[in-house]
Amino acid sequence: MTRATALGRCEGVTPMAPVEDRRWAKDLRGTFRCAGALLGLLLVVDHFSGRLTLWRAALWFAVALLLFVVLYPARVRAGEGWLSARGLLRERRVRTDRRVSVRCLDGVSQRLLLRDEFGGRVEIDPDVLVNNPDVWHRLAAVPGLRAGFLMRPWRCPRGR
Repeated sequence: MTRATALGRCEGVTPMAPVEDRRWAKDLRGTFRCAGALLGLLLVVDHFSGRLTLWRAALWFAVALLLFVVLYPARVRAGEGWLSARGLLRERRVRTDRRVSVRCLDGVSQRLLLRDEFGGRVEIDPDVLVNNPDVWHRLAAVPGLRAGFLMRPWRCPRGR
């Protein structure tokens, strides 16, 4: 028995190539623009008020950098049996064929939490699935999810 058949794949069939969020680059450019606009605005206001010093410019740069870190979009990728979200510092991966739960997290922004039986957990924005049918299809192609709710358009419930 080969490794491919042990994993439940057909012999001679290559696995599907991973797909990723098509809007990630656009979201990253938006993050740069927001941080840059804030930095420029703070420097211009400080300059015209006559209070701009090297230390204040460094402080405004740190504030803009903090905004960039907060707004940095997660890079969501999906492959055969897995889903990952990569942030600035690390990548989180979950095995979709071994998932334990899929939950909607309430808060300021809607988040979808996927957990697997190995302790992996990934939080993604549900709009990533709506805007990227390829990622959604990889997630919905898992046999356990085919009959589940991910085949329907995703909406997190408002209030409980």
